[in-house]
Amino acid sequence: RGIARQIRVLVDDTGFHASADAYLHGAEGIDGGKTGGLCSLTRNPGHVNEQTLPSKIGQLPLKAGESIRIETPGGGGFGLCSDRSLNEIARDLRDGVITQSAAEDDYGIDQVAAAMDASRAL
Repeated sequence: RGIARQIRVLVDDTGFHASADAYLHGAEGIDGGKTGGLCSLTRNPGHVNEQTLPSKIGQLPLKAGESIRIETPGGGGFGLCSDRSLNEIARDLRDGVITQSAAEDDYGIDQVAAAMDASRAL
């Protein structure tokens, strides 16, 4: 994933405009790397009136108290996951480059557990 920002509207009749890319296809990885994430726009995330928005919006009127969540896509990967060493996986987890959940999706639960065990042994 890329960056996520949530904006809360303070004044009625605030206009929202968006022109987002990478909504349907993420950036391609290279040398066997996985495809990057996708962009998403959500109106009132986490509420009963949550609405997924299209990538191109012109002057969407919003009321005070509503919010928009913008999630930018992450870039494509570099190299095969299977080529990443346990020490590199452990370092990325420790440095917050990747979450444990995302690492388990990419490398597998057993590989992530082994990386964490290896880093504790150092």
